Amino acid sequence: MNRSLLYLLVLEAGFVLEAAIRHLPLATVRVDVAWVLVLYLGFYVEFFPGGLWVLAIGLAQESLGVPFHGILPFSYLIIYSFLRMTHQHLFFQKGTPQVLWVIILTFLQKGIEMGLLFLQGYGLVYQNSMDLLHLALTALVQGLLSLILFPLLKKGDKISPRYAT
Repeated sequence: MNRSLLYLLVLEAGFVLEAAIRHLPLATVRVDVAWVLVLYLGFYVEFFPGGLWVLAIGLAQESLGVPFHGILPFSYLIIYSFLRMTHQHLFFQKGTPQVLWVIILTFLQKGIEMGLLFLQGYGLVYQNSMDLLHLALTALVQGLLSLILFPLLKKGDKISPRYAT
């Protein structure tokens, strides 16, 4: 399957899934397929075309109505660049290490977002323990989602051995 078509289908399915799940009782816990796709690109796809895809994903996420433009693409590109520069040095395998890295990177990305908003004069987003609990649950959901999404993307992407870590 063509990489571009695969990424577009995953991104669109993620938008539909997130919109459908938004109405469930745990609405503050997000199923963010786009974020997991960014992490997949960071671990497995070279700077070009991966960086362009990450920028496009960030812009697509913002087109859904985010009030602060530039925050998502910038924070996504920071995490993507970090992963591309360190992916050969990270202890990364399937299973628990993968879930842990996705959780850590989700917290890091949210910290970058919060820092960028704070620099623009806005208050802290995560102000109490319930906000942090929802962030932790969201990070866990992203980690578990990576167990499903990464193998599907690898299979559809047909990555050559030199890109695999």
